[in-house]
Amino acid sequence: MAQQISTNTFGCAKWIVSSDATQGTHTTIAGALTSASSGDTIFIRPGTYTENLTLKAGVNLTAFGSDSSLNATGKIIISGTCTLTAAGSVTISGIQLQTNSAALLAVTGSAASIVNLNNCYLNCTNNTGITFSSSDASAAVN
Repeated sequence: MAQQISTNTFGCAKWIVSSDATQGTHTTIAGALTSASSGDTIFIRPGTYTENLTLKAGVNLTAFGSDSSLNATGKIIISGTCTLTAAGSVTISGIQLQTNSAALLAVTGSAASIVNLNNCYLNCTNNTGITFSSSDASAAVN
């Protein structure tokens, strides 16, 4: 009997988010965050993702390949609040973060929570952009 081999047809990335289910492993960023573990990177394809996310320490979010919004065109938009309360760091790269009746980023709690924003575009259309209320002296937004 021949052995059946399964391949990831999306490329070498472990987690890919796409609004088109045939182009990724998840259709929501929240779903990918649930599946991911520390050390993983979630790649996000173009689209607007209206979600409030609880970021996971050690799990990074990045634009898929050349799909980043480095020129502020908003190819990949997260409309909602990204919250980090856990100890550890998260890097968000090449993505437009947009307010949606609340802050686009919240760093809260008492842990050393660090969020690194790399080549992101922050669109604060209807609220405060970033709320920072962590009581840990090591917590930061870079």
